[in-house]
Amino acid sequence: MAKPGKKSPANAGNAAEELKDILATINELKGLLSGNEVALQKLKRLEKSCRKQSERVQKKVTASKSADRQAGKDWHNGATLLMRIEEFIEKHSGDIQNLGESISESISNLF
Repeated sequence: MAKPGKKSPANAGNAAEELKDILATINELKGLLSGNEVALQKLKRLEKSCRKQSERVQKKVTASKSADRQAGKDWHNGATLLMRIEEFIEKHSGDIQNLGESISESISNLF
């Protein structure tokens, strides 16, 4: 079972699966308790609470997946930008070197 307080996607996914199992067990218990109204009402309240928790966990799982996709896009965009910078430097390395030499020469001439 996932530890309380943990919010990693894996734990949220595990919690979602466990909640599905709990809801299935509740449905089985409803059939067994069909004659006991008090127990059935308590079970229905438990089911309602469990469904709400399941919805909250599912939202976290969905949000986590969305965040993972966005992080992947951000990484890809950063890597693409880095490649473009490297290509620019390669393409213009001669110009950059000439500019550096020109600046050095200008500074030397000042003194």
